[in-house]
Amino acid sequence: MSELEHQCFGALIFDLRQKLGMSQRELALRARVPPSVVCELENSRRLPPNDRTVNALAHALQAKPLEAQKLTEAASRERAAIGLKVAKATPRHVAELLRDIAALGNQLSHAQTRTLRAALQEVAMK
Repeated sequence: MSELEHQCFGALIFDLRQKLGMSQRELALRARVPPSVVCELENSRRLPPNDRTVNALAHALQAKPLEAQKLTEAASRERAAIGLKVAKATPRHVAELLRDIAALGNQLSHAQTRTLRAALQEVAMK
């Protein structure tokens, strides 16, 4: 399993952009989106855009077919978590965890939710 399969949409955008040595502003210009959108996407502060914009980003990033597919899949998965807003002060890794949990919301049983809650409470006590 490749590293791409474990990354959130924003991390994929960041990694592909860095690989090209491209600035956020340059990516924004090529994909025809505001630079602030690229920044917010990379930092998991904005839900992934619609498929047309995802495709524009993939094209601007010169994504290979597998990379473009992973971008589309990550965007779709994360859009399933619509409604979850994360404060700017929330660390990126925590924001990603919250979005992952929100995306799984309809799949988690009550027992699984209780288990997650208990694990979080245990971590909070340390």
